[in-house]
Amino acid sequence: MRALIAQLRHFDDNDNLLTIELITEPAQVVRYSTVHDAAMHHAVPYQQFAAQMVTAE
Repeated sequence: MRALIAQLRHFDDNDNLLTIELITEPAQVVRYSTVHDAAMHHAVPYQQFAAQMVTAE
């Protein structure tokens, strides 16, 4: 089942949350959901990512 709403979070340069924009337009929600799903598919656990950064240096 696809989401019916998406959140677009806005942060400042110090990574502080400024605002949350609720996206309800169906085509935009699908687009954001698709991007989220792709990111999660390629995500790795933090410890694995950190280990790769050490070996890359």
